[in-house]
Amino acid sequence: GIAIIDQIIKRSAASGFVLSSKGLRDGVLFENGELQPDMLLYSIEYLLDHFRLNREHAFHVWQLADQLFSDLVDRQWLKPALKGSLRAAALLHDIGRSISIYNPDSHNFYLLLQVPIFGITHRERIITAAVAAYKSPKQIAGFLGPYRAFLSEEDIASITQLGAVLGWMS
Repeated sequence: GIAIIDQIIKRSAASGFVLSSKGLRDGVLFENGELQPDMLLYSIEYLLDHFRLNREHAFHVWQLADQLFSDLVDRQWLKPALKGSLRAAALLHDIGRSISIYNPDSHNFYLLLQVPIFGITHRERIITAAVAAYKSPKQIAGFLGPYRAFLSEEDIASITQLGAVLGWMS
């Protein structure tokens, strides 16, 4: 099995390989016969509909968070690579309210680790869930305990920064 993957990577001149829990048929998403160019946004929009989240509010929060994020990137306070995690967290920041309006942060974290989100790595999923659930460094440290092996100290700092950005916007 690994020899086949090695040959595919070599022959395709790919820089790496991403292992997924989904099958090949799930890797290419089609809607109305057309390939979806942004699998992450496709997943997010599905979740907005499935959990009956306020789409207008979600995109407004994302728009505001993106403006602040861009300003902070221009000042070199945040890294541009974090934009995808912030976008997903901003658009899905109310998902926990579908379970309970009391303590939605823990539900945000749990749900975003469990629901199907295509187009991000496992590490990015943990970051996204943590940003959407963020209220304080102490609170998020408790959520992240079991996932620390996947994250660097820089990731933890980024979660705190992105969580603050999202908190100001939502």
